[in-house]
Amino acid sequence: MTQVIPSAGSASFAGELAVLLIEKESTQAEFAEQQRDVAREAFLNNAQHQVDALHDAATATMTGALVGASLSIVGGACQIGAAGFQYEVDAGKAYGGCAREIASNQLNASILADLGQASFKMSEPTRMLVGDSTAARFQAEAKRHETLAEQARWQASDASSAIDKADKRGDKVLDLLQSIQQSENSSANTIIGRI
Repeated sequence: MTQVIPSAGSASFAGELAVLLIEKESTQAEFAEQQRDVAREAFLNNAQHQVDALHDAATATMTGALVGASLSIVGGACQIGAAGFQYEVDAGKAYGGCAREIASNQLNASILADLGQASFKMSEPTRMLVGDSTAARFQAEAKRHETLAEQARWQASDASSAIDKADKRGDKVLDLLQSIQQSENSSANTIIGRI
């Protein structure tokens, strides 16, 4: 019975090829791991930027509300002051007060009433300008960072998939190398058995 003995040269070449394939898969897996780590870091950084932008938006909203409220308070105080001066005007007219004092009180009441109305009218647009528009800008920035974080998550997932694929291909190459090694051992044992 004649057995075909594979040449040592072809088995050695196949072994070297398998080693090169394993090295290639190992390099690809390392590269994918680095990509995954970079993507994960980018995700965390962008998530933090998103949180920071949302905090800035909340601060801007609060600032706008405080400015608007302050103008409303000023407007209310002016209206109260105007009412006080108007009372003095009415009392002076009713009880025959000094015309100069009545005129002065009338002027003060008019100025404070106008200032109060202006403050009330400015409170809402100022709140919107200072708070809402700034908050909207920060919320848009937060959304941008949310999108970048999601993109980094996809990249990390893709890199993890590449690592898994490289590991599976590496396992197949290792199985092939083991098979070649067993074949070489079998051939060597056959040759030794004939001696």
